Amino acid sequence: MSLEIDNFIGQLGAIEGCSPNTLRAYAVDLALWDGFLAERGKDCLSAGRQEFKSFMFKLKDTRNNASISRALSAVRSFYRYLRDKGLVGETSFLEIAGPKKAKPQPRFLTQAEAKSLLDCPVGPGNRVGPDSVPSGDRFPELADKPTPLSQAGRVGEPAPLSQAARVGEHAPLNRADRVGEPAPLSRAHRVGEAVAARDSALLELAYSSGLRVGELVGLDLGDVDFERTRVLVRSGKGGKDRLAPVGKPALEALGAYLALRPRLATWAEPEGAAGAAIFLGTRGGRLQDREVRRVLRKRLVAAGLGADQIGPHGLRHSFATHLLEAGADLRAIQEMLGHSSLSTTERYTHLDLAALKKAYLAHPRAILPPNAAGDEIGNGGDSDDPGLRALVERDLTGNELVVLEPAPEGGSNGGPQRR
Repeated sequence: MSLEIDNFIGQLGAIEGCSPNTLRAYAVDLALWDGFLAERGKDCLSAGRQEFKSFMFKLKDTRNNASISRALSAVRSFYRYLRDKGLVGETSFLEIAGPKKAKPQPRFLTQAEAKSLLDCPVGPGNRVGPDSVPSGDRFPELADKPTPLSQAGRVGEPAPLSQAARVGEHAPLNRADRVGEPAPLSRAHRVGEAVAARDSALLELAYSSGLRVGELVGLDLGDVDFERTRVLVRSGKGGKDRLAPVGKPALEALGAYLALRPRLATWAEPEGAAGAAIFLGTRGGRLQDREVRRVLRKRLVAAGLGADQIGPHGLRHSFATHLLEAGADLRAIQEMLGHSSLSTTERYTHLDLAALKKAYLAHPRAILPPNAAGDEIGNGGDSDDPGLRALVERDLTGNELVVLEPAPEGGSNGGPQRR
């Protein structure tokens, strides 16, 4: 039956367009199912309700509900494949419900935290950039440290003279001394500058366009349209292409990196391994997913945020959350994220209370008629947040709308003000 499993996995990749991660997970789950049946003297064609339930309970010993649900989904998909080929008939046991998956809220950064992350200067501790090169100015402990003496210097003997000094000649000048140019930068320094620019472009683009980490490292040079400020995501989740918007800061960071990208491509091992990939590693090949996680963790620490506060997917969550907070349409966000179902996008509707209150009070029916004292809302118009004040505005049809905005320092927010 392992041959049928291999054929099924191949079909998922070639026809269904599943990601490599999904293919690997399904292959592991189905191999586990096949081994479980073999231990009981069964195979995939003779398995039934009892085997399916026993398999599910065995998984509970080592897996969480989400992982169990994925394994059961792999088995169900495999049996649909076998049924379509006429290899099995009765598959009603597959309708047995698995455990309920918990739906934790996505982890994301606030807008202030996102700004701190992206604006954080690259320096020592981030491994990259010219600032990470040790110097007396940045590392005082190295400033006055004497150079180790040679053996001759240690025993009080003069160092042996060079041949040029012995014959009274000057040592030949190098090219930089002859033309008055600074000495060329070392390879480590040149690569460090390129990596610093790459990391900034990587994080800016991830937040600006809401790309998955696999989509980010899979970008090629021709996929970014600087003129139309958009990026083409090829073979995203589900094998679908889509266009995603790119903001000006991300384009500027990307342009700065692309100017230095040849420094990384030069060291490709083997030669030509860089190909058309936008984001390269220090060996010149396409950047890997795990390196993106490493870059983000270091930048989070440098920005004063927790190293484990979010992963790369958290930047995608932040992108969607901040769009929604700004009033973007949920279906527009769905298209930008590449979700096939709106229900997947709806998990981002976790706005904080202040944002929800502001959105609700903008509705004409949310405004109560003013009482005799005039212009009060409810019990005096006070906001639950002392840092907010209510302002009464009129829309194009003359309806009065109440908007919450930060109250001025020392001001009163006892009742709504007209403007």
